[in-house]
Amino acid sequence: MAQYYFTVAYLPQLFYDTEKPFLNTVRFLTLCGETLHRRDILLVQKTKLTGFDQSEPINELLLNWHRFEITLRNELVNLRAHKRGKDPYEWLKEVQEVLGLSSIARDAFNEDNPLQAEDMLNRVRWKYFDDLESGHYFDVEKLQVYYLRLQLLERKALFDKEKGYSRFEKIRSEKLKSANLRLWEEGFS
Repeated sequence: MAQYYFTVAYLPQLFYDTEKPFLNTVRFLTLCGETLHRRDILLVQKTKLTGFDQSEPINELLLNWHRFEITLRNELVNLRAHKRGKDPYEWLKEVQEVLGLSSIARDAFNEDNPLQAEDMLNRVRWKYFDDLESGHYFDVEKLQVYYLRLQLLERKALFDKEKGYSRFEKIRSEKLKSANLRLWEEGFS
């Protein structure tokens, strides 16, 4: 198993509450391309926060990450489907479940603010990254977890309260106009 002392030592430490990470995913993958063995570069590149391709061979860390994320998403699917009176089974993905995620999903589902709900889920993911990283100090698994963290931070940086509120107001305004127009038209029918 290859050890990447220089590569890991070069990387700045990441914190969940960081506004924007010093290093982005493109620069990280470039660094990996310069310092990792080819098979390990490919493994890091297959490490995705979402959009898993389970047909490709992957390592145990990725299998555990996929199980965790799919279980969490399945729990959310169950909650959303039951709220709408639908059968969730057509949207569920088959996976060996990770225990203990149903209460976390329920807490996020019951959160009124979607941004807060997403933050709750992201913090749980971040904590799980700590678990995945345990015992990995300078190996490819350490770099895979680092890449997952970078992807999460980049995704989190896309959330902008002002833009979100502006978009919400635009949609709300359009819906109100549409509803008022329908009421007005019905008044003349």
